[in-house]
Amino acid sequence: KSMQLFASLAARLSLSKQRDSFITAVCKASLPPHYTLSVLKATPSTQLVSGASHATSTGIAEGGETPGIADGGDYRHQVVAVGTPLPTASLPPVAQQGPVMLTAKNLQCMRAILSIAHCHGDLLGPAWHIVLTTLQHLVWILGLKPTAGQGGHLKAVKSSSETNAVITTAVMADLPVLSKMLSNLFESSSSLSEESLHHLVDALIVISGESLQLAYNNREPSLFAVAKLLETGDVNLIRTQVIWVKITSHLLEVSSHPHAKMREWGGDALCSLIQSALKYHHNPPLHDNPKLQTLLLGPLVELSAIPQPDIRSRQLECIMAILHSSAESLTQGWPLVLSVIGALRPQHSEALVRTAFQALQL
Repeated sequence: KSMQLFASLAARLSLSKQRDSFITAVCKASLPPHYTLSVLKATPSTQLVSGASHATSTGIAEGGETPGIADGGDYRHQVVAVGTPLPTASLPPVAQQGPVMLTAKNLQCMRAILSIAHCHGDLLGPAWHIVLTTLQHLVWILGLKPTAGQGGHLKAVKSSSETNAVITTAVMADLPVLSKMLSNLFESSSSLSEESLHHLVDALIVISGESLQLAYNNREPSLFAVAKLLETGDVNLIRTQVIWVKITSHLLEVSSHPHAKMREWGGDALCSLIQSALKYHHNPPLHDNPKLQTLLLGPLVELSAIPQPDIRSRQLECIMAILHSSAESLTQGWPLVLSVIGALRPQHSEALVRTAFQALQL
């Protein structure tokens, strides 16, 4: 609580270096020892924070053993979760091989991070990148992953084929609470100032871009940032024009990625966001605002430039859903809808062509 207080006080006094130092200290304390410097060193404002000696901070990477475990110290008794480290360019290869352990103290610090971001989001500025980088690694180790159709919410993955996390019974019961706290954090972004909202979205896009690069090497990517971009977009539809282009442009990039799972999530997130935006009760109403119709439907039209059949199929499913739920709101948007349907070519599969004909019949 003292660290939270110091971080918020430094932020209120516009002492950005001190703010970032306090936040980074809490973030470091939330991660396994050998994770600390290698992950947070990648963020510019964390250079101010001095840590333990390199040999101590790298733990497994340097000595082959995690401090406090080999000698049967208290650390082992506090372990509440064992998982795999999230692959990242900033982690040394050795640190990515073995399992990593989270203690009760780590999770207590995770809660503190969530509390700082939730209560003082308008004061974080560029420090959003430090906070979100840390949270992404923690949810990965805990095996919290987004589920299709859940609007970006994270859930504990129970299948052993999808996660290697070993969680104690007490923490397993706590995971839904942590997931809810995460969702509450992004839902509260609706009360952020426009400047702070841009900091949040920019940080998510940077983190997602790092996942895109890893996915090019056929490494399993983290979908944390894509899921939270969807969640952030959904709760900020009241000010759609502030962040719409920024979020949808990135989701279009994700939708064109060669990694199938990453591409699937990009397409799903984009189409889900467009459907939500068209259903939203805008002021003035959508049917009286042709410029807004063009803005919202533009990314859906741009999906036509992506040749992969799975994306074209998701695009047409989105068109069908729009015709069922939001057709009465479209005026100037009809040419855009028809252009998506008409973008199919003879080389596309019979199933896609049939879906397009069904859309025309509607």
